[in-house]
Amino acid sequence: MSLHPSGRIRVLVVDDEEAIRNVLCDVLSQKGYEVSQAASAQEALRLLDSSAFDLILSDVMMPGMTGLELAQEVCARGGPGIVMLTGCDDLPTAVGAMKIGALDYVTKPVNLKSLDGHLRDAFQKHKATIQESRELTSLRSELDRKDREIDAVLERLGDATDAVLEALGAALDARAHDMHCHSKRVSEYAVHLGNLLGMESGALRVLRQAALLHDIGKIGIPDAILMKPGKLEEAEWDVMRKHPEIGAAILRRIEALAPAAEIVLAHHERFDGTGYPLGLRGEQIPFGARVFAVADCLDVVTSGRLYREAQPFAAARQEIERCAGTHFDPNVVRGFLRVPPGDWTDIRAALAA
Repeated sequence: MSLHPSGRIRVLVVDDEEAIRNVLCDVLSQKGYEVSQAASAQEALRLLDSSAFDLILSDVMMPGMTGLELAQEVCARGGPGIVMLTGCDDLPTAVGAMKIGALDYVTKPVNLKSLDGHLRDAFQKHKATIQESRELTSLRSELDRKDREIDAVLERLGDATDAVLEALGAALDARAHDMHCHSKRVSEYAVHLGNLLGMESGALRVLRQAALLHDIGKIGIPDAILMKPGKLEEAEWDVMRKHPEIGAAILRRIEALAPAAEIVLAHHERFDGTGYPLGLRGEQIPFGARVFAVADCLDVVTSGRLYREAQPFAAARQEIERCAGTHFDPNVVRGFLRVPPGDWTDIRAALAA
């Protein structure tokens, strides 16, 4: 909807009585509206085909096509906002018109002083409706784009080879400007730690898949949130916290990766139950996710972020030990503390080579 070039609200007055039309048009013109008139609903529809209006002010009871039928047609077309003119005996009909989309009704005889207020309120409602419609269209477009991205991901994941998973993990890291090679490093750290903790080869493969794809759900997070350089607002965090569920839903659709989905779903859970999305506690959290959490912390602390410089391995070790029993499984932490620091340095150096 756009206003007349003059900036005035464009109103089409529809009434089968010429005297009423003329009075209404004169009053509205004096109030600054751009006014046209039609003697019937059919004439109003013809004018709508050739001219743009912001509002329609229409009588309810007219010969031939009624005002209610006009309202139905206008609303079905997504046309201008419509306000009904009605006698006291026709109030139920006017209320019925509002149920199908009319914005307001004005009773006859019309209080000309209050008419301006009714129309301006209706215009604001109509503007808000149009804005909501545009935002919904934009949201649908964004969701369609995300669906296409997810379909492309699923196509790439069909074979679920390590090479494909590593390439996709790198692509996901690239969407976050401070996460270069994060998924690959975490996968190597997690598998190394899991092996030392006695995980079997099949479980280690699932852990590797999950670590490489732990942030795949961020494909469903708007770029404005995902790539925001500053701190997120609470509402933005609410959106961001959905990525484990989105990621798990994606992986469950692929038979070869379904086991990894449970680790992806739980990779932000905490041992004390304060994590998300499910608030799992202790051994409710899949063991692979508990191993991943320690490996992830190791990489986050030693790699740094935009808001924090990289720290030495000793600082990561101290942080992991401090959070045993709260963020991390104490048994996994004890296993981590038995690993020679040089192992982590060697893994990182090999990946950087």
